[in-house]
Amino acid sequence: MAVPTQSTAPVGEPVTGVAPVTKYATAEDIEAYNKALYEYCYRVSDIPTDLEDLKRRRGLPPLPVPPAGRRLSYRPDLKNMEIRTAVVRME
Repeated sequence: MAVPTQSTAPVGEPVTGVAPVTKYATAEDIEAYNKALYEYCYRVSDIPTDLEDLKRRRGLPPLPVPPAGRRLSYRPDLKNMEIRTAVVRME
């Protein structure tokens, strides 16, 4: 059996087109994320400690992407180890 010395796969055209558009978060997106976060915390009786912990948690939607020049902040508000509020904000 002869082994070809060069690839016999056809060479395709380079991929051209528009790059995927990143959807930046709006106030409504942040509000929807915070609602999902509240429901998650209530369901599992646990609260993520920081943004990295939010990213690692299963069962939460991905964090919204802030517009250029803004960033997400997260600070859980705990009182006597009870969940009071846990919100993501855009600064």
